[in-house]
Amino acid sequence: MASNIDSSGTNIGQIVRLSSADACQHAEALRELATACYPGAVPADGDVLSALAGPWHDLSACEWLLAFDGSAVVGMALLVPYHDALQLSTLAVAPRVRRRGLGARLQEATRRRAIELGLPRVCGSVDADAADLLKRYRALGAVDDGSAICSPGALVKPKVRLSAPVAREAPFEWLLEWSQLEPLLTRLLDGVDPSTASAVDLGCGTSDLARRLAADVGFGRVVGVDRDPRHGEVHDWAAGGAAPGAPYDVAFDKSSLDATLAEGGAAGLLTCAFRSLAAGGRYVVCSLYPPDFVEALAAPLFAPAGRESVARGAAPPVAVLCLRKKRECRDADDAAMAAHCRGVQDAFFGAARPLLDEARREALRTSFSEALPLGSAFEALFTAEERRDYALADFLDDVAAFRGRGGGGGMGGEEALAFLAFAQ
Repeated sequence: MASNIDSSGTNIGQIVRLSSADACQHAEALRELATACYPGAVPADGDVLSALAGPWHDLSACEWLLAFDGSAVVGMALLVPYHDALQLSTLAVAPRVRRRGLGARLQEATRRRAIELGLPRVCGSVDADAADLLKRYRALGAVDDGSAICSPGALVKPKVRLSAPVAREAPFEWLLEWSQLEPLLTRLLDGVDPSTASAVDLGCGTSDLARRLAADVGFGRVVGVDRDPRHGEVHDWAAGGAAPGAPYDVAFDKSSLDATLAEGGAAGLLTCAFRSLAAGGRYVVCSLYPPDFVEALAAPLFAPAGRESVARGAAPPVAVLCLRKKRECRDADDAAMAAHCRGVQDAFFGAARPLLDEARREALRTSFSEALPLGSAFEALFTAEERRDYALADFLDDVAAFRGRGGGGGMGGEEALAFLAFAQ
């Protein structure tokens, strides 16, 4: 029995599920792969499938997920159905194709197979001293399921048995559904051949974007990265470093820029996108901010390459921009980019959302006819809507920074106006 269960690829072909009888035809390729990944674990000759399954598994019940690069076997997962879980007994990825998302795809294929079999969990055993692996799997939602010891014939070494439920969060799409974004990609990515291209979703969360880009558009390699290890390759996309597996041909960002603007880390995300892309790569941004503002923020590193706008009824429209990495920029200057973004943001928010206009000046002069305690000054300075996003504790910290000291004395009218100019 053979079943092609994943043709999305990572510039690697398909993942195929085979019975042990069908996997035998790839025995020598499996021996070479296992030897490269686990030196000494399999014999130089003899039945390699039995060696991998071990005497403790019924070989006829085992299933094999094989990943191919052309005709070469470059990845393998050995699955053993139990009564209450699907055991991921062995996972191997050829050294030459690591850090390209293949291991995650094999794990995802295992999860989907457990669902097909009606099994609620995926389980596996990890060496008790493999701290990095244990940390990674626990972060992905796996929990300790009791200790185990290798069976007779293997090295006696303590193992930790882990298991994780196969159910996961339903996808959540920021700003745009796939049906709204997909029609725009032909124009925005003109000249990009998806079958030979790679893509990264910066801040993927639970979005289905990566799967859709592979399955519906045909991207050869797609990786989602997120700060939360449950959602993709672990990477702080706002810290400026290149995403794992870089370089990519296209980077996607569905509201991650909007989030970093709120956090004050837009420069880090833009630098991450720049360093994650190959020369001339495209950066597709979905944002609630005006296109001119987004393009100005990215200007030191990216050139405009296309714009679209998606209406959403009564909700604000979403700008979808394509920015092209500037070939003349060899690398980003982190400090210069941070200063540039601060300047662009100050100019934009000062004009678009001013804290001070003449009507507000007059209202504050009335409110501050005498000095007010800082708690009262906070309520007089900011509207109820503004206070939802700006806590009293943050206000007190900003007042201390403005005054250059930690004093908590009352605030008069002229100081209140000067503080708002400082806060802008």
